Amino acid sequence: ISNNDLLGKLQNLQIFSESSLNQNGYIKFLNGLIIQWGFISNGENGVIKTTNFPLAFTSACFSVTTNLYGGIAERANTAITITNITKTSFKTKHYDIYGCHWIAIGI
Repeated sequence: ISNNDLLGKLQNLQIFSESSLNQNGYIKFLNGLIIQWGFISNGENGVIKTTNFPLAFTSACFSVTTNLYGGIAERANTAITITNITKTSFKTKHYDIYGCHWIAIGI
């Protein structure tokens, strides 16, 4: 089933009000729950980077999780830290990675 077919079937169920099915995207459910996702490309080690959500949360972002995309296997300090989560963005600081995928949940 293609993304467009799936989107059409979900719209027919009327369980969400809007969506953006891109690499950095979101789905907003009728009950107000919002799930967002994206990719953060690598940057300079130790530099704080701000990532804006594709859609601002109405009330709050409950959680942001990340999955490292790559790193230098020989080093033990491959890591990413998430801070300053707001309704519109979050900040990351990383070491020895090529980027990360993220998912955020809120209302």
